[in-house]
Amino acid sequence: MFALFNLTVFVSAFLLFVVQPMSANILMPKVGGSPNIWNACTVFFQTALLFGYAYSYFITEKLNVKKQLLLHSVILICAAFLMSSDFKGLDVSSLNPVSDVLTALFKSIAVPFILLSATSPLLQRWLSLSNSKHSATPYSLYVSSNIGSLVSLLLYPAVIEHFMTFSVQGKTWHYSFFAFVALICLTAFLLNRRGLNEENVKKTESSETSKCPVAVMGSWVLFAFIPSSLMLGVTNHISVDIGGLPFLWVIPLSLYLLSFILTFSGIYTAKVESCFRFLALVGLFAVPYMFYTQDFTSSLPHNVLLIVIHCAFYFVFSVYCHGILAGRKPAPEKLTLFYLCLSVGGALGGMFNTFAAPVLFSSYAEYPLLLFMTAPFLFGKSPKPLVYSLLTAAALFVGYKLQLSAVGIFKKYPYLIFVASALAFLSMAVFVITKKSVALIPFAFCSSLFFLNNGWRHIELFATRNFFGQIKITKMILPNTVELLQGTTVHGRQQLDFANKPLADPAVYYGKESPVEDFFTIFNKRSAPQNIALMGLGGGALLCYPKSEDTQSVFEIDPDIIKISTEQKFFTFMDECAPKAKIYEGDARIEISKIPDASYDLIIFDAFSSHFIPAHLITKEALQVYLSKLKPNGLILFHISARLFDVESILSKLAQESGNIFIVRTGGKSYGEKTAPRWGVFGNKNIPEIRSLLKQSTWRPAKHTDETPIWTDDFHNLLGILRNTEEF
Repeated sequence: MFALFNLTVFVSAFLLFVVQPMSANILMPKVGGSPNIWNACTVFFQTALLFGYAYSYFITEKLNVKKQLLLHSVILICAAFLMSSDFKGLDVSSLNPVSDVLTALFKSIAVPFILLSATSPLLQRWLSLSNSKHSATPYSLYVSSNIGSLVSLLLYPAVIEHFMTFSVQGKTWHYSFFAFVALICLTAFLLNRRGLNEENVKKTESSETSKCPVAVMGSWVLFAFIPSSLMLGVTNHISVDIGGLPFLWVIPLSLYLLSFILTFSGIYTAKVESCFRFLALVGLFAVPYMFYTQDFTSSLPHNVLLIVIHCAFYFVFSVYCHGILAGRKPAPEKLTLFYLCLSVGGALGGMFNTFAAPVLFSSYAEYPLLLFMTAPFLFGKSPKPLVYSLLTAAALFVGYKLQLSAVGIFKKYPYLIFVASALAFLSMAVFVITKKSVALIPFAFCSSLFFLNNGWRHIELFATRNFFGQIKITKMILPNTVELLQGTTVHGRQQLDFANKPLADPAVYYGKESPVEDFFTIFNKRSAPQNIALMGLGGGALLCYPKSEDTQSVFEIDPDIIKISTEQKFFTFMDECAPKAKIYEGDARIEISKIPDASYDLIIFDAFSSHFIPAHLITKEALQVYLSKLKPNGLILFHISARLFDVESILSKLAQESGNIFIVRTGGKSYGEKTAPRWGVFGNKNIPEIRSLLKQSTWRPAKHTDETPIWTDDFHNLLGILRNTEEF
């Protein structure tokens, strides 16, 4: 009987967690490829988990155990036959992404997910009422549940995503849900027939009226909130420049589950706790330095090292918080209430990161904020740790908001940099020695001014954050330029003259001697005015290459990028080179599909999210859309400077599949760039511009292998095209 309980809870947890990266992966193309889709999905799943735990708490409080068994079995059977098997409900708009994602998920998988999430607390409660010799330790099923969750998260990017199309994934999950329902029904049948311990049932029913102190429930919520928010914070931080890889999503979530397994399995002894306390202390003071040295745009080994460091410190803090929860878990009769409070904390953590943090911060500052907030509970000996936690958070927030003023002060009085850093280290020493939480307040304030701000390298003119990422406009001193950054990736640069007046002179990936200039030197020889589409606006530098008589259209999904180029005037490329260009706001693939066929002579593809190309923009179906919009002798100019991803092979394979050719050139390294930009031209091999470019020694046909897959809307895998090199 106990083995059946373990198997059922394992299967339910597996299905519960494998659907999370799966649905996020399916939804991501519909919201412009933004990795922040994971936050929106996580909020939904945490909220659905809350409803599931509330359902389990309600029926265990209001119904006797036999009615619980019958009700849960009947509802599961109905849900299995009524749910969709192909996730057709996952359809959203890119203009209102968060609410549309939540609505789509609610329509498609809310009911089965809620029922799955209720399974673990219900089975634990039923085990405590059974004749099993394990009835006194129902929390052992929680370990099996987390192991099932962990296995599913590891299998998805390593196996499932590699070998299953999205449609097959959806159908397999649906059929597996039927198998799970069968297991639940079998468990309920056997438990009802001969598995209940009447003495345990009567004992539990007699203690139902006892109340749980509010302070205890508050601590359960708090220590569930912190790891939940940290999980999303570190996920955002490590994926902002690398891309929407399910593998990156599942690493922090897997560590989150692993921390539960460790702390609830009985191996979390006092010695283990002491070790984690020490590591957490190291992590607390290493966080500012990690932010100061962050750079996810280097080689793959360097990125792996950064991810490992961030995730290691996150795991340490998560283990500590979940260790406290394990030490405060109640008797079995309050088990469902305990899980309900945990789900409330988890949902609040997700909501804070998804809804509150983008309003409060223009960067992903909630990640270090939560780390600092845990310190008074981790190490402090001062009374009222919650008060000091909030004061520390307030100091960090105030320092963060004063960063822009601090930049000017640091530049005018450079010695204050050393004063701020000395005060930070002095406060750190005081806290380590005395364990007085008050010392964390000046440490947090100085850290946010000094370490968390790279301002003395540049002047930050503007910063904002939305669903599509973090955007900053900075003024560099040498060279005298204005830069557009998403995360740490430069998406545009405009040179300034001695009077700080912008010059309409494209730079960075689009500068002199770049493949772009090569291409337009030949393309602009076409005598008639050309109709040109630009997918991805950035700073707008590419608008300056076509001839003045050409007609230009822009497709851009990020409303803040449009404002930067059209309203806030940080970049003047559009005003000076294409003031009459029409802007289509929305996902480039969706919006360009609405344009009449054979409309464009040239499509320029420069659609990046941080340092990667959204996968749905370079599938077989996407290329068919673009090609249908081209006139005879039309071309597509692709920007493929994705340092960590081998985009060339994917487009080369698609060119071969469609009977076209894809030629590439790397060159024209700009000031401050680690690698030269890479561009490619996609079209018929007999088009004059392609023949002319191939005569130059710098251009060559793109390469791919027989093993290179053809990316489609139903199958594409970013993990499979990761490159282990810093150069092309």
